[in-house]
Amino acid sequence: MQVDAHAGIDADGHQAGLEWGMEAAVTASAKIHGGLLAHVGMSGQMIDTDQPAGRYVSAGITWQVHPLISFDVGGRIGVSPRSPAYGLTAGITAAVLTR
Repeated sequence: MQVDAHAGIDADGHQAGLEWGMEAAVTASAKIHGGLLAHVGMSGQMIDTDQPAGRYVSAGITWQVHPLISFDVGGRIGVSPRSPAYGLTAGITAAVLTR
């Protein structure tokens, strides 16, 4: 199992200036079988940016099909009053190597 944590600062521009706020997340990942990984996490932010301010719980699965390519699916549920009820995600990650 691997546990990751990060904290940062969000800035959102308005006509009157910038609005600043903190963000943070903690995620735990565990290998399920072969190239499959499961992820669960908790995140939150203090201001509205690309997602509304609030706290979220998320979970997902990543399938590492090649050392340079992976697919993932997941979802997130808002657990504070201003957070959206839910959100779904899906993606592909491809590493680009340069010399």
